[in-house]
Amino acid sequence: MSDTKASVLIVLAMIMASGCSVFSSNDEPTLQAQIDDLKAQLSKVSSDASKALKSAKQSDIAAQQAADAAKEALKYAKDANSKLDDLLNIDSDKN
Repeated sequence: MSDTKASVLIVLAMIMASGCSVFSSNDEPTLQAQIDDLKAQLSKVSSDASKALKSAKQSDIAAQQAADAAKEALKYAKDANSKLDDLLNIDSDKN
């Protein structure tokens, strides 16, 4: 093992040891309260993400329906234009 890797491992071990000594059993209620708060926040974020996904799916469906309606309107417009051309005896090949 290189000296750099050994040094990093020693520093990490020292950090872990000092971190463990910082917390005592008196900190458990505070830590548990923070964990419970994080769980509640995570639950809310998960719920919000689920709602956003549902909304995005609904928007996608609505957009597809709008695109289908636009295609249908274009079809009717072309048909109406063709019928007008026929009615007015306009030959589109001569133009």
